[in-house]
Amino acid sequence: MSEDESSSKYSGLSERDKVMLRPAGDSGITQPEQPEDESDEQLADQHIFNIEFDDGSSIEIPYREKVVKFDQGFIEKTAGVEGYTRRSIEWSNLISILEGILPSSELVKFAEGNPRSDGSEYQLDFSGETTYSPNNLHSVLSLIDSMNISEEYKERAGKIKHILHAVLDKLAPGFLTNCYVHQMNLHVHDRKEFPIGAFKTQLLTMRIASPEVISRGENMDLNTSMRWSIGLNYQIRELSSDKIIGGGNPAQVAEQLGFQFDEGDPDDFLKQVAQHGYYLQSVNLSVMNGGIWVGANYRSTDSAMLFNHVYPTFAFSRKNTAFVRYLNAFIKNTDHRRFSKKERLWGRYLAELDPDIRQGPDEQYSEEHPFIPTILAHPDIPEPRWCHSTYAYIPTSKNLNICEMISSQQEENSDERME
Repeated sequence: MSEDESSSKYSGLSERDKVMLRPAGDSGITQPEQPEDESDEQLADQHIFNIEFDDGSSIEIPYREKVVKFDQGFIEKTAGVEGYTRRSIEWSNLISILEGILPSSELVKFAEGNPRSDGSEYQLDFSGETTYSPNNLHSVLSLIDSMNISEEYKERAGKIKHILHAVLDKLAPGFLTNCYVHQMNLHVHDRKEFPIGAFKTQLLTMRIASPEVISRGENMDLNTSMRWSIGLNYQIRELSSDKIIGGGNPAQVAEQLGFQFDEGDPDDFLKQVAQHGYYLQSVNLSVMNGGIWVGANYRSTDSAMLFNHVYPTFAFSRKNTAFVRYLNAFIKNTDHRRFSKKERLWGRYLAELDPDIRQGPDEQYSEEHPFIPTILAHPDIPEPRWCHSTYAYIPTSKNLNICEMISSQQEENSDERME
């Protein structure tokens, strides 16, 4: 990237916001091979899976699959994430199948003749060639549910839902039923634009709660907006005692600890924090146990709803052994007296899935909405990264993409678990 391009990219941001904003590919760490862009030409191995319906009919859905392997240095950084398998379905192919079963014209006809029970209209965008565009799916699925009670549409409406459920079940079994789900940029009001460059800028290798950037175009990046979720402010903890001694954004952290750093290099910043005898804790990552948020207060376990979210969504579980190692390292190498009971208990619960951990009289918070502790710059705790998820749903304007992480199956040493 030229100097002019870099300046243009961050124009409009305050100097504080520019601190440490930089593409992950320029971070100086050894990065694994990644697909260059979102086009299906970058993916290998064409596959087809069948979806069968109750009436005996079936359809075939083509998808592409590519395995991406990380290099050994990066595997060690993540405590055992070896790579991922990326499976992609072209939106155009999927939409063509949906249109063939229940055309947009019939959706429009039904919506116009059957208002909602409260008298309001369906919030559908009929301006394009199809109403099945991904950022329109929420309203489409609401309409489909209404059509299920109509004898004229019931069978075909049911097939639409069945297809969307089957796609997720095929590409990511257990995504919403056996995982803890985080939706990136959930609180950003305008969620109609797909992120650009999520694969090119190596999103999956980035640290959680790190200021590395995914570009969405001039003056737009996912992680700037992501501050709604987890922020770029940190608590400074003393390595020898785990005591909180200060905090703030990266510039404020550096000022408090008395060092200067390359504002374009996250690794330099984190390295110096560690060299001064400290580590950082960010706002813990909010996840949902089985389901996703649809709107501010509505939780859904309908897997089809996932495809309405145009930003990446991550599903964490014990299936990713590197994620378990991260949580166990957090439990082993921090003093429980210096962390909230909630943080420590959720760390153990997610690592061991032991429901008895939460049965004390003081744990009155919901098990449906736990938090993942986020620790950076600790010498004995691997930094949490998005590839510690089991699955990542990363939609682009061209493809529906599901990435399944590949993690080392080496067994944990039982002595390393905190009893």
